[in-house]
Amino acid sequence: MIINIPLQIDEATFEQKVRDDYSENVKQLLLAKVDQVLKEYDNRYYTQSKSWKNGLEYIITQNIAIFIDDHKDEIIEMAADKLADRLARTKKAKAILEDIEVK
Repeated sequence: MIINIPLQIDEATFEQKVRDDYSENVKQLLLAKVDQVLKEYDNRYYTQSKSWKNGLEYIITQNIAIFIDDHKDEIIEMAADKLADRLARTKKAKAILEDIEVK
């Protein structure tokens, strides 16, 4: 005796489920790799919070502080130039410059 049981398989749903599972596995693999690299780079962040986001924030903040300390004079000079250019374009600054030129 042969019994026929009709099966309906929705390929789109099946493919989406496989794609979602694969994406989640890749994401977890990448996060584990980022966590490993951060621990190797500087393990101090890991003692505070076992989060790769905190590790990235720690490294970025640390590097920004180092960059600012190394280039402080250049940053101030560039900011002063930009501010002077901006102020020179205002109506009030143009009026003051005209008054100085007239005198």
